[in-house]
Amino acid sequence: MISRDLSTQIKQMNIGIGRFQRAYHKCLALLFGDRVFYEHAWRRVFGVPPPVYQPHPYLLYELNPDWRSRCGKSRHNPDGFRGRPIQAEKSGGKVRIVCMGESSTYCTGIIKDEDTYPARLEHHLQLAGISVEIINAGVGGYTSLENLMRYHFKIRCLQPDLVVYYFTHNDVHPRRFPALSLDYREYSQSWFEPHNAGLGLGWLGRRIALSKGDIGKIVRRYSEYSGRRHAANVEANPPLAFRQNILALARMAHADGVQVLIALPNYHSAEEAAQGWQEVKNPAWRAVWEHRTLVVKMAKAEGFNWFDFSSRIPYPKNDKEFPSEFYLDGVHFNESGADLAGRMLAEELLKQEWGDIINQGMK
Repeated sequence: MISRDLSTQIKQMNIGIGRFQRAYHKCLALLFGDRVFYEHAWRRVFGVPPPVYQPHPYLLYELNPDWRSRCGKSRHNPDGFRGRPIQAEKSGGKVRIVCMGESSTYCTGIIKDEDTYPARLEHHLQLAGISVEIINAGVGGYTSLENLMRYHFKIRCLQPDLVVYYFTHNDVHPRRFPALSLDYREYSQSWFEPHNAGLGLGWLGRRIALSKGDIGKIVRRYSEYSGRRHAANVEANPPLAFRQNILALARMAHADGVQVLIALPNYHSAEEAAQGWQEVKNPAWRAVWEHRTLVVKMAKAEGFNWFDFSSRIPYPKNDKEFPSEFYLDGVHFNESGADLAGRMLAEELLKQEWGDIINQGMK
């Protein structure tokens, strides 16, 4: 057996190696920019592993199919989804469910693919005797706009039986601008905009963002809370784009014969929101509850379904209580939270109203 002291030394050595590698990659990115990460020849020369994201001409960016975590417990499959490889054509007699959304669906912060909420949903449905395949199509940082396009480019060809869309606060971020267009042009910028945008400081800022793997600094125009992005601006920008995108996604899916379930998030100030979303004092938090209310109204009008995590999964009343029993932070599940969310959604899908979908997967 390896002694405890030797084990500690090995762990410390691995930490040191990891720090050196990150510093090395940052220096390369500062010097050479995108090429170091996104051109195979450059990666081979400099010994750089594939990054988490890669550019996309319409989606701004997407998951890099070649990515693997350092520990080997997390991966992207060749189709650009988190988890194991899939067959493009679904097997007969098996239910196919695609979980769409943001980092809360991708489950940023959860190391193992099998511990994410989509994987746990699959696990609990299989325990109930359902032959099911669940695909984790979440992408960190995506808004409803990118998710709508992702459905068109990546999801509909998989012919899912059901799409579960779980949103949190990403569509609130663009509403923090002084003015907002329906295509989020004020918030989003192409990966391929000139490297020297903003002259020398812009060039340097972009290189630093590349070196840190900070996707938000590459394809979004301002930092989260600085510049002109005041929370008060949210009130001047009604959720027109969010409504349009969710509605288009639901109608597109229904035209494809795909059922839709929108999952509503827990969020800050739940007690105030229970009296009406207008009662939430923080404008950015209030916008999340406004989006939830809007989804319920659309669901009733358009005939799709929703599932509410609020009050089902315990959520801290105070920000200082994070990380909590089920959450890493205000939006991301930990392993326990992901398992509970997967189990609750499985229980929902086993109800009679989902019989047309679930019965085809009965073993």
